[in-house]
Amino acid sequence: MPSMQMKKGDYSPCHSESSNFLLNKGSIPLKSLSTASTIPGGSSTIVTATAMTSVTLPKVATTDRSEECGHSSVVSGTGAVATCFFLIGLLMYLVAFASHDWLGLEQGTTISLWRKCHRDFVIDVWSCQPWEQSPGFVRAAQAFCVTGLLTYALSVIILIAYLTVQFLQKVKGVLIVLCLLIFTSGCMTLLALVVMGIKGHDHLTELKMDDREVLRLLATGVDILGRFYIGWSFVVALISALVTLSSFLCCMVEVVHVSEISE
Repeated sequence: MPSMQMKKGDYSPCHSESSNFLLNKGSIPLKSLSTASTIPGGSSTIVTATAMTSVTLPKVATTDRSEECGHSSVVSGTGAVATCFFLIGLLMYLVAFASHDWLGLEQGTTISLWRKCHRDFVIDVWSCQPWEQSPGFVRAAQAFCVTGLLTYALSVIILIAYLTVQFLQKVKGVLIVLCLLIFTSGCMTLLALVVMGIKGHDHLTELKMDDREVLRLLATGVDILGRFYIGWSFVVALISALVTLSSFLCCMVEVVHVSEISE
């Protein structure tokens, strides 16, 4: 057998790719029989390989790291955006739900879901009282808003479960239910705004045209002859509905993403 000669300093370990190749082939060098001689006056050693034996190993099956560590979260960037939009919409909804400046007459009166407020122009102080006999449009808006609040609450519960329990992230039905609840929340807010906006405008206009009511309120220091305006609470509720519906759209994109992962 021809002999192979190499210098001692020329040998280097195999790269990882070569190691993988040998493992997959099933054969690795085990022991070599060699003789060595030193050249007089030199510092290098000549190694003469005369024989080499090898051992055959079974093929090592490689495993995916993701399988060893368990499946990772399938929530994409779109899902994170949907979550942020939903939380922002919820926060703004709670602010609008509890505030009192939905609609009004400038420097005179304001109405909201739960109370009406009047400004005393003599001492320049606002005072608010709960509705004694709320008009029909206010009760309708209240019903829409309470329904929206319930769907928001259910959405929060499902969202927390979806984000914390990993196997739920691969169940498309859970995500679809969440998306529908978010959509319902946004729609309930929009319906309340439509009812409150249209009927509230009519209510305040009729109030301003009722001479007896105008005189009665003037006697108590309240002027309701100002212009109709839309309050900041109404605007916040509108933005909340739009942001929540944007969250719904992102949620539907996430449904498509989960479907692709499942397939």
